[in-house]
Amino acid sequence: MCRRSRGPKVAACGPFLLASSQEWEMRCRTHESALRGTPQCSDTQRVDLSELTLASFQPCIGTQFVVTDVDDLVLTLEEATPIGGNDGLSFSLVFVASENATAPQRIYAFRHEALGTFSMFIVPLGPAPDRKMRYQAVFSRASR
Repeated sequence: MCRRSRGPKVAACGPFLLASSQEWEMRCRTHESALRGTPQCSDTQRVDLSELTLASFQPCIGTQFVVTDVDDLVLTLEEATPIGGNDGLSFSLVFVASENATAPQRIYAFRHEALGTFSMFIVPLGPAPDRKMRYQAVFSRASR
């Protein structure tokens, strides 16, 4: 998946084009671990959401995702479940808000300490039994 180009100081890791060998080494380790389902990104790294699978999100159940373009909206991943086959490409994520915050369905910028930053479309499901709002993201992808 990860490879260096033949040109000087340019490398590619999956969809990422990197400027230095040091950045290449760090990003490739991070990218490969995310694909294996053991995310190790820092919260400042932009992640291509198409590279993440169900296995990437399952270790994050119970952890917080900060919605960076909405003040004070912090979501906790409550469920990460497969849809259809077992390939991990089609799945559902259910989040619960930390407060009684509500947000309409749309694409939001997310930040997670292990996965990095990415944009994701979420839909409000309604309140959980504790009256906190629940949100869902659905990924439906063809097999690779």
